[in-house]
Amino acid sequence: MSKLSDFLKGGGITPVGTIARNKLNQNAEGWLPVDGSQYAEAAYPELAPLVSAGTLHDYAQAALSGLPTVTDINALDFSPDGAYLAIASGSSPRLFVVRTSDWTLLSGLPTLNGEAFAVAWSPDGRYLAVGHQFGNYLTVLDTSTWSADTVPTLASTGMALTFSPDGGYLYCAHYGTPYLTVLRTSNWSVVSGTPTLSGTGTCVAVSPSGDYLAVSFSGGSYCQVYRLADWRGMTSVPTVADDVYGLAFSPDSRFLCIGHRGQPYLTVLDTLDWSVVSGTPVTKGMPRCVAYSPDGLFLAVGISAPPHAQVFRTTDWADVGAAFAAGSTIVTAAFSPDQTRLATGKEGSYLSYWVQPIQFTPPAGYFQLPSLPFTRHGDVTLQPLIKAES
Repeated sequence: MSKLSDFLKGGGITPVGTIARNKLNQNAEGWLPVDGSQYAEAAYPELAPLVSAGTLHDYAQAALSGLPTVTDINALDFSPDGAYLAIASGSSPRLFVVRTSDWTLLSGLPTLNGEAFAVAWSPDGRYLAVGHQFGNYLTVLDTSTWSADTVPTLASTGMALTFSPDGGYLYCAHYGTPYLTVLRTSNWSVVSGTPTLSGTGTCVAVSPSGDYLAVSFSGGSYCQVYRLADWRGMTSVPTVADDVYGLAFSPDSRFLCIGHRGQPYLTVLDTLDWSVVSGTPVTKGMPRCVAYSPDGLFLAVGISAPPHAQVFRTTDWADVGAAFAAGSTIVTAAFSPDQTRLATGKEGSYLSYWVQPIQFTPPAGYFQLPSLPFTRHGDVTLQPLIKAES
């Protein structure tokens, strides 16, 4: 094996066949072709399992089988340890919790009063909050017993929920004035002095740093960002084109992604000065949800037009593709904490669709570099491999 310094400078790097030789090999869509004939099999026997028939999907994107059927999905959220996936649904009992170890449904959960639109886990996994129609419009379960805590009644239907990074607060966007309610999780009391939005709260996101809260609402400027230290509105945040359907901060809190009606459909703001980031992609349809991967390298977007979902690499905004043909609009998406799964819920057939990660662990002695262009084999997306040799 060559020295690491030589490897980083390019010395000793042997591309595997032609799949990662240079960008001149890209076709018009920016993809490099890859199949079993494009590398020297005798020289790289350890790669044979990656390209042999029927096994390539095991290392790239593929749908999982044996999943429970859940209809009318509105929102998804993985538990912090990845052991569970919570699903907000319009079908009874309206809250579903799936064990990710065997994809079975947890039993004994309460039946909610009306359609569930939002779901969120507290950072320590102690609480699972659900926004829904009727009753209190908000249900918070203590996951040690799966019993409901006593919480205040929201003004109307809970539409979006998120906990603060330290778990001390629960932010609720909802119908009915003041459209935003903040609860202390220590005693579930309502925090006073919070702003009243100009219309129904539709999405809510808190920066991982805990400094900012982004809220979208009907009408007006459609989106506002507040500094949580004093609830001051960031006046430099630009007005987006139309109604907002997705909000997400990047894991490092540097960027805020807004998915909205009206082109360019995606607006990404730099949180240092709230300026619009240039060079971001125009999606193939109106976004219905946005989700960053835990490492911030990917942004998943559910859209209203085929292919109904797009995944972008955030370093250069390249569309890295997706193995699945959703068939109908993806309305919610969530990456698992370990980034081994991307769960999505869609309209129409309402079935939950699941894919394995875009990246995988390469064989010993091989490396993946984010700067290399992605490759496509049929409906599968892979990142090219390089090998350091002596």
